[in-house]
Amino acid sequence: MLLYNRQMMASLSRGELEAKLLSFANSSLGNTFRERAVSEIMNAVQPADVIPDIYGEYRQIVHDGIRFLLLHLSLPRLISLSADQLQLPDTVSAQERLILLAKKIPTLHKLGQIIARNQHIDKSFKIWLITLENGCYGTDINIIRQMIEAELGDHIRKFSIEIEPEILSEASVGTVAAFRWTDPDTGKISRGAF
Repeated sequence: MLLYNRQMMASLSRGELEAKLLSFANSSLGNTFRERAVSEIMNAVQPADVIPDIYGEYRQIVHDGIRFLLLHLSLPRLISLSADQLQLPDTVSAQERLILLAKKIPTLHKLGQIIARNQHIDKSFKIWLITLENGCYGTDINIIRQMIEAELGDHIRKFSIEIEPEILSEASVGTVAAFRWTDPDTGKISRGAF
């Protein structure tokens, strides 16, 4: 049974969609929300169908591992991942969905990268996994800005720190944000990176 109507959910803005999912989680469905949301993500990404036949014996452990990771995420992260999958068009393949999911879960992402570097894996599978090495990781600069501001507190104002609107660089384990700051003693403006 679907947790929600996919077409109706896909028509909502990102904020409305996440609010609706949170409402489901907080309703009488709350006890089963996590389990059902994870099941629906797993049905969308179909990890067993993505793994080549040559590695068929690993399908169940990959499925169980991804499921375990999803079940143990915080509710806001699970809602965000559910929203990601719901906002994708129906034409997006399971392979593409799984790559997008992996890019949002650092442990899964890193495992995929490590497997892709194995010299002995199937060539087509390797090429598919290499997509984890490239591209945008989808980090929201506003979230990074909030984290930096929370960490620096009053220093933001004291040093007139201005965080650039775009992410400078990303990897599976970190994000680099550029900034400008003013030395309060000299008035000199300098640049840096967090």
